Amino acid sequence: MTGQTEGINKQAMMSSALVVRQRQHAECLQQQALNHLQVSIEKSQTWFVVPTLGIDMKKP
Repeated sequence: MTGQTEGINKQAMMSSALVVRQRQHAECLQQQALNHLQVSIEKSQTWFVVPTLGIDMKKP
């Protein structure tokens, strides 16, 4: 009986480790997307509005 319980515990630990790894991967992808967005904004030479300030800004 104890051997069966250990097996179940091992499976549970492995699956929770997998969930953690997937979450870290998702956060990594999210950060890459944000970085890419930031670069796109910096590269664009067009007008864009900062809604919080209500100011039109043009990149030099």
